[in-house]
Amino acid sequence: MNMTTRRQFVLHTVGMAVASSAAASARAQAAFPLKPITIVIPTPPGGAVDLMARTAGKRVSDALGQPVIVDSRPGAVTMVATEFVARAQPDGHTLLLTWPSLVMNPLLYSDGRVRYDAKDLQAVTQIAVSKNVVFACRPGIRNLAEFIELGKRAAKPLTYSTSGHGNPTHFYGEIFARRAGIPLTMVPYKGEAPAIPDLAAGRLDAGFMTVSTADQHRASIKALAMTGKTRSALFPDVPTFGEQGVTGLDDESWYGLFAPKGTPPEVLERLSSEFARAVQAEKDRWQTIGVEPAGGSPKQFDAIVRTSTREWAQMIKETGIRLD
Repeated sequence: MNMTTRRQFVLHTVGMAVASSAAASARAQAAFPLKPITIVIPTPPGGAVDLMARTAGKRVSDALGQPVIVDSRPGAVTMVATEFVARAQPDGHTLLLTWPSLVMNPLLYSDGRVRYDAKDLQAVTQIAVSKNVVFACRPGIRNLAEFIELGKRAAKPLTYSTSGHGNPTHFYGEIFARRAGIPLTMVPYKGEAPAIPDLAAGRLDAGFMTVSTADQHRASIKALAMTGKTRSALFPDVPTFGEQGVTGLDDESWYGLFAPKGTPPEVLERLSSEFARAVQAEKDRWQTIGVEPAGGSPKQFDAIVRTSTREWAQMIKETGIRLD
């Protein structure tokens, strides 16, 4: 075989391999899904995450011709759901809808309690952005300045509720206490709703909660401030912490879909494109619960998660919170 013939043979072989790979990828994408898709969520049914999973899932089900099932697995600050999906078959039929606790837990625990690595999961797409978390107080306090002054004069630290140790709202409370120069005692609850009766009755002084929870209970609590860079459309008269001179609370939190490591790239792309269309179609409904639909490719969402990991690592270092 002369040089020209050899070169032609190599080029032909490479071309056939590329064509074969492309054809296999196209077949895999066309065949997916082969069975129902399950979205695992780390929260009980009925909340904002459940609503996002069900409404987007219904649209994706209609587009792909397979049922999309929502499987609620709350517990251990999202770890129960996360570990379940990390061990699932990497075929795109089992997904996790979660938030930054995914990357926070390995940073907060070093005692072996976290039995997954964030690298065990692959980014699919960013589902939504939560721009605001409400800081609300018991009746009788009119504004944030009054709350801070009360905290400085109180004989013992004021209390605030969160959805659990290591939850992002736990960090918001610690940062607020440091910036405002007042002592606060965190009281963990299993979710936001269980704290509302104690807050309304004055057994708690304050609490962090999603915009949707605050909106549902606005008759019995007083919203004092918002995290985030801008005010919430549901609470246009409530200023941000930054507007009131308290810095470091302008974080915007993400919600996103993840698949087990090893899921084929073409399946990730198919899921990403379908869910991106679905979430945008739900924009009006989702805005009523205080979240903005997002979307984007697996690569784009992976970059967001990496940035989030660095930011939370810095916040954990600043607050000194460890949960070992």
